[in-house]
Amino acid sequence: MHPQNATTAQTVAPQAPTVPIIPVEIPLNASVRGNPSFSPSTVSVPKGEMIEWTNNDKVPHTVTSAPDGTIFDSNLISPGKSYKLDTSKLDAKEYDYLCTVHPFMTGKIVITGEAKPTTANVTIATGASTQKVGQKYFDPQELSIKIDTTVVWTNSDSASHTVTSGKPSDNQTGTIFDSSLIKPGNTFEHGFNSTGSFEYFCSVHPWMTGKVTVG
Repeated sequence: MHPQNATTAQTVAPQAPTVPIIPVEIPLNASVRGNPSFSPSTVSVPKGEMIEWTNNDKVPHTVTSAPDGTIFDSNLISPGKSYKLDTSKLDAKEYDYLCTVHPFMTGKIVITGEAKPTTANVTIATGASTQKVGQKYFDPQELSIKIDTTVVWTNSDSASHTVTSGKPSDNQTGTIFDSSLIKPGNTFEHGFNSTGSFEYFCSVHPWMTGKVTVG
């Protein structure tokens, strides 16, 4: 429980969202001229996401930026192995690449602007500190989001509140997220990078409950 007369809130950093990984296949028999080399042959990726090439062929290949591998180079990727490229280090433009073992195997990646983070908002309603029929507390009380979404709680009440994971009756609460006291007008955010249902409440006013469902 957090004392109501606390004057400062502990800063709680939100979980970093999982970086999306865009898959590209090196198909079986890609080493045979005329067969598909990379699938898809062109992939468009927001800057900051990962690209992963998986070698499903029976011979080694490379993923090498054209013409000489100065921008990225996987070295040999053995059958069944993969190579990941962090696009946060690349400029937003097109890049041609090839396999240096089989130079007729070519592909292209297109790096677009940085992906905008996905957010959802919950309001701590005015008057939430008073328990009464018809009073809204967390609005919406139940929120459904996709994975890698950051939820932002804004305290629109005149009293301080918390956003604490769990139920008031639980022996342990706040193990997943805990805002500490959120003063009027302030916010708290938490990134959800796993699926499931996450119940929460205000530890100062335990009748205030909510739930986030991540699917």
